[in-house]
Amino acid sequence: MPCYLVTYELKQPRHRYVEFMRELKSFEEWAQILDATWAVVSPLSAVEVRDHLWQFMDPDDGIFVIESGREAAWQDVRCENQWLRDHL
Repeated sequence: MPCYLVTYELKQPRHRYVEFMRELKSFEEWAQILDATWAVVSPLSAVEVRDHLWQFMDPDDGIFVIESGREAAWQDVRCENQWLRDHL
């Protein structure tokens, strides 16, 4: 199943973002990589992941979803290194 990197910019701290965070955690597998960057595993396409999450965002927010590739490097991330090795 594909793993997608989701990065976003929430312009205003609003109560609705609680729902957005809940939806990020609703994917089959997920990990928070940095403050506003997550990896999610889903059978959905990148467009479908974006559209699903967009429902819980405000019109002035931004979101970027890309299917992970074969090569990656990281340092001092929030999630476990092994999770990234297993899913990216």
